Amino acid sequence: MSANTSYFPKNLTLPTQIAIPRTIAVFLFVSDLAGVFFSIISVLSMQFNVHIEQFNTFASGIILSGLIGLYIFDAYRSHLQVAIVWTRLRTIISLILVSAFGTVLIYLSNIWEANWQLNQGILLASLGIFPLWAVLSRLIAVIYMRAPFGKVAMNPLFNSNRWLIVGASQGANQFKKDLAEEYPLLESNARSLSGVVVATQAPLAGEELQTLVNYRLQGVPIYELPEAYEQIWYKIPPNLVNDNWFIFTKGFKLNSSQFHQNCKRVVDIVAASVLLAVLSPLMVLAAIAVKLNSPGPLLYSQVRSGYNGETLRVYKFRSMYQDAEQLGAQWAMEHDPRVTPVGRWLRATRIDELPQLWNVLNGEMSLIGPRPERPEFDVKLAEAIPYYKMRYSIKPGITGWAQVMYPYGASVDDARQKLSYDLYYIKHYSFALDLVIALKTIRVVLLGKGR
Repeated sequence: MSANTSYFPKNLTLPTQIAIPRTIAVFLFVSDLAGVFFSIISVLSMQFNVHIEQFNTFASGIILSGLIGLYIFDAYRSHLQVAIVWTRLRTIISLILVSAFGTVLIYLSNIWEANWQLNQGILLASLGIFPLWAVLSRLIAVIYMRAPFGKVAMNPLFNSNRWLIVGASQGANQFKKDLAEEYPLLESNARSLSGVVVATQAPLAGEELQTLVNYRLQGVPIYELPEAYEQIWYKIPPNLVNDNWFIFTKGFKLNSSQFHQNCKRVVDIVAASVLLAVLSPLMVLAAIAVKLNSPGPLLYSQVRSGYNGETLRVYKFRSMYQDAEQLGAQWAMEHDPRVTPVGRWLRATRIDELPQLWNVLNGEMSLIGPRPERPEFDVKLAEAIPYYKMRYSIKPGITGWAQVMYPYGASVDDARQKLSYDLYYIKHYSFALDLVIALKTIRVVLLGKGR
């Protein structure tokens, strides 16, 4: 290899997010599911002379909502489990909230079934056993993750002793910088290779190319930089891809499949209709709050770029003072003085975006997709960021992968980072990914992390 190659060895104190296999999250979920049934069976055997067959679909719905609640509160993010204090607080708080919600559902069940009293007792008693099981399973996960054998990840990118980065291009240097910033315990060391090769997309010399072929035949995993970013950070930096990559890489089924587009449209119509019906009282309260807080119109409309660059007009509950843009269009900032007190709350909970459900029903937007930007900003961003217009190859959304993975953008660099997540979403679109985004959006709303 040339002098431009560099190594990132893995030592015994690996950063948790790299060292821990994603299977830990699966273990915690399966453990919680088993814990629910263990709790119920225990109560049945100790207190009630009944059989498990009497457990019905309504109880299954309560269990499912409880597990979704734990996911929303990050109870399955494996790298958080190492911080013992943080784990206890997060797990206990989430269990309390989920259990309280489950208790309410159990008591409300009398509205539908008069003979539900026996199952009420079973489920309520089970809520006292399950939290102990959930905490114990997470302590076991912590013990495993802190043990030497637990520091081997299932992902080939993470189970090597050493990484070899080929080349000294700008992309390779940025990759090393990103690793060093997020995982400072990774150090550069030019020892013998025993792990993963991350190759740049720059042309390689014949000897280097042959060496990589030999490594591949010896079973050493080799990744191009875009794929490495996809595996580690779930994004695709636009400066690392080119036209050939877009032509030959797999994915982009939402762009090429009318079936997936139709399915997504049906989900949008049904979900937007349900949300409008369920959230209409909240929208009325938000409207009253906006009118009482500051003078001006109830709704604020903007022209945004949409599918294939066509413009659309989106509507939001007004969250800024009436003369907020008297100096022209500008990005919203953190602690923006133009935002009203009520508007700050509306933004934090994303309630200000709810009127855009009408845009979804009209077919101009989707519930999930890249956020539409203002045309005057798009012109500048398209000049500064390669493949920027690719984000409009699908319908824009009220929420999206970039919105739940990256803070609010207020600069060209922020827009570049958000585009990298948008490209990942466009390439990897699936119903499962949309479901993950929906759950993460609920987390943002409940924790008030919007902006």
